[in-house]
Amino acid sequence: MSKNQHLGKLEEREKERKIGFRKPDLGYYYIVTDAVETEPNFFNGIKNRLPANVKGRLVLKIKVSKTYDMVDTILSDISKKPIVYDPWIVFDKDQVKEFDELVNKAQRNNINVAWSNPCIEILFLAYFGKSPNVSETSECIKEFEKEYIKRVGKKYEKNNKDIYRDLTQYGDEDVAIKIMNDKHEEYENNHNKYPSKMIALSMVYKLLLEIGEKVNKNDK
Repeated sequence: MSKNQHLGKLEEREKERKIGFRKPDLGYYYIVTDAVETEPNFFNGIKNRLPANVKGRLVLKIKVSKTYDMVDTILSDISKKPIVYDPWIVFDKDQVKEFDELVNKAQRNNINVAWSNPCIEILFLAYFGKSPNVSETSECIKEFEKEYIKRVGKKYEKNNKDIYRDLTQYGDEDVAIKIMNDKHEEYENNHNKYPSKMIALSMVYKLLLEIGEKVNKNDK
């Protein structure tokens, strides 16, 4: 490459930087979670299994942050980078005392919230067609551990990097989405507006639904 060509490339990159990052046509999902293993492994599993014709056009970026810093982390990153994000925070109710307040803070700042009450394993159970009315994380995980070993044939570990593959191979994502959607609608029909009161529900299904619709539409 000649000197002039090199300078031309640098000018082109600088121009792109000033104009701003061009959003992938199917979306750029910026997912911030307070979980160190389970949720990142789950979403990385989705990312790794995207069809070839979708990769690069549908981007998933996963970042870990402290629970009460998730919203500020997204707002700070968005302000620094010229990227058009679809921002989401993902977290479990578990022991979060200001659960409803955190959900409201995110929504006030136009950030999507994929919370789980009590934990994301309630969604995992739905992959196997199960929807127990459990309100405690320990009980929920115990229920999933029993179902997982029965279906998959091995012990459930929260650091399992293949959790998404296992769920889709031995379970059914469409079933999981339907179970969660039906339960969500039931709560809404009963005028329940507080996520902390919506027991045995995971709003992660909405993010799965969005991603799935985009993949299916472009897989035809």
